Amino acid sequence: MSNNPIPYINIPVHGNNQLIMNAIYSDLNNNYYWSDNFSPNLYIFLAQAGFISTSTYIENFGDILLPEIQKSYA
Repeated sequence: MSNNPIPYINIPVHGNNQLIMNAIYSDLNNNYYWSDNFSPNLYIFLAQAGFISTSTYIENFGDILLPEIQKSYA
């Protein structure tokens, strides 16, 4: 298991989906991400990119989205 923190993910800046797709798909060390953005636009982007998203509650922080990239078939 990696000692790196779980990376934050959000909607790509200026619609540059290719940049974030290349960064996600080429990163073999991370398959979990987190976000505090629960917008339909992010959820749709993540689903289309091959993520399955769940959520959890972190005490003293609040709800977070936990997208997991499904590398074996994404």
